[in-house]
Amino acid sequence: MQILIDPYYRTVDGFEVVVEKEFVWPGHQFAHRLGCGTENALDYSEFCPVFLQFLDCVWQVMEQFPTAFEFNELFLREIAHHSFAARFGTFLCNCEKQRAAVDLKTKTASLWSHVNAQAEKFRNALFGDGGGLLMPDETVRRLKVWEGLYMQWTVKEPEGKKLMDEFIHQKLEKQRESELKLKEKEEELEKLIEMAKQQGIE
Repeated sequence: MQILIDPYYRTVDGFEVVVEKEFVWPGHQFAHRLGCGTENALDYSEFCPVFLQFLDCVWQVMEQFPTAFEFNELFLREIAHHSFAARFGTFLCNCEKQRAAVDLKTKTASLWSHVNAQAEKFRNALFGDGGGLLMPDETVRRLKVWEGLYMQWTVKEPEGKKLMDEFIHQKLEKQRESELKLKEKEEELEKLIEMAKQQGIE
């Protein structure tokens, strides 16, 4: 809701603040929800990618308002990737108490340091002034599959192969049509010959 109301939270700095104060500081259980830094993560009965769903929702809004966000899709994908990768300490453990107990601040780097060091890479080239209140269309017809995240490792068919397959399909269809027409002509001819024989015409 904050992202829709306040343009500040649609900036890189503002979005980092949202993640920190809505997930990290209140104690979102990343270790249980995403299996960050744990063995046999799928064995947890509390495994549930709530944080990933949040990022997906933000991306859906970005698709409807492409000039309202300072950051781009790659920024969200980077956060999503590292929420599982456990490379940085930002999303490790279940709460601040656990992070302090293992001294994560001195033993690990922050994801935000990594992101902010290459800010231009994550900057939205279409970004305007951020706009005011956003009122996205939440109907199902506007929802999309986030292919950039969920299908980023899918090997897509080369365009040339796709065109060739379509060409072959069209050729086969025309060949089938020609064969059917020829068969119909043959059946008509056989009927005429049969009629001629019945009438005594040689």
